Amino acid sequence: MDPATEIQVFFGNVTYQNEKANGYAFVGGYRLAVETSASSLLNHELGHCFGLYHSHDQQDYCTDTWYYKWSWDKNGDGQPDESDSKCWDNFPHGEDLNNNGIDGDEDFCSDFYYPNNPHPCCSWTNNSNNMMTHSAWAANPNIAALTECQLNRMLSSIATEKCEYIAQIGGDCPPPGAAVGVLPTVSGIMDCLTCFHLEGSDNETSYRVTLMTNTGNIILQTSQLAGQAGKYCLKPKAVNGNTTWPYGLQAGTTYKFKLEVFNDCSSTDEEIISFVLPSPCSGSSSSGPGLSGIGLAPNPLTGGTVTVSLDATDGGPLLIYGQHATSSTSYGLVDSRTLTSGTNTPFTLTTTSWQSGADLLFFVYAGQLWIETVIKP
Repeated sequence: MDPATEIQVFFGNVTYQNEKANGYAFVGGYRLAVETSASSLLNHELGHCFGLYHSHDQQDYCTDTWYYKWSWDKNGDGQPDESDSKCWDNFPHGEDLNNNGIDGDEDFCSDFYYPNNPHPCCSWTNNSNNMMTHSAWAANPNIAALTECQLNRMLSSIATEKCEYIAQIGGDCPPPGAAVGVLPTVSGIMDCLTCFHLEGSDNETSYRVTLMTNTGNIILQTSQLAGQAGKYCLKPKAVNGNTTWPYGLQAGTTYKFKLEVFNDCSSTDEEIISFVLPSPCSGSSSSGPGLSGIGLAPNPLTGGTVTVSLDATDGGPLLIYGQHATSSTSYGLVDSRTLTSGTNTPFTLTTTSWQSGADLLFFVYAGQLWIETVIKP
């Protein structure tokens, strides 16, 4: 084999330091051994080959990986009996207490066995979903994740040590790749805010997002927006004293979110995920840089202009695109400017060429997307 262009994968029984293991690989190496072809196991060991250490070790060379060392006083004598920096899942279990031949029927989370001191791993907040820890969550592609630092370490490893692995495709237009990520929850219902993380997409020069019913009917679709996809959040709004989801969305209902990405050579890629909205919350806001307030007046319109008032948490370039909500007629880029931190000077947009009915404004700022509706009688 040629270690400059190939990684060898061995399948069989794996033993490391005289103990049974599911897999093994050297960090930065070009060989790995696994018991099965499960994607979670292969991805974990390939992560080692591409420069990643275990996230449950303090010295993994990434400051954005989560580390937590727990201890458990199992018998309640005031002294810790077990400690670790990882949880396999949130249902830890122990011995065959009933002598029925079933391992693990001692439920460490049970009020019967441990009414006052359940195992720390029983709490979801003590479980890590990082692909580079030892965890059952790695088998769930909707939960397993890597941090920005880990992705950068892998890319650096490939670029500096395994550059021959990379094949040029399509001349000057690398193929785009769509990626939609959400923060995992135990219930499977989204958090409020309901945010979609699109930053993991690759090689796109423009993108489009679509909200759909579970059967595929379009509820909302943006025009093709220039630049790299960022974060988009659905935020409840107060209407006549009630807090509701926008666009007629309902809590407890399954919807679909689609991201399409495009490059300059007309290549495309897309990803669709299903999600369930929680009950609408009040007072929620997105963290990090972005727009902390968007005002549009008058709305509904009474003339040929609308005044835009913006509060920004940081300075930077702003792009505003327009589109008719029903016909999807695009008005293109209707404004671009540089914002300063804090309250910015209001400015006007000319609306005389916009169609009557509901018009959408897409605010692209600080790697995020905001969508607002303007009514033109």
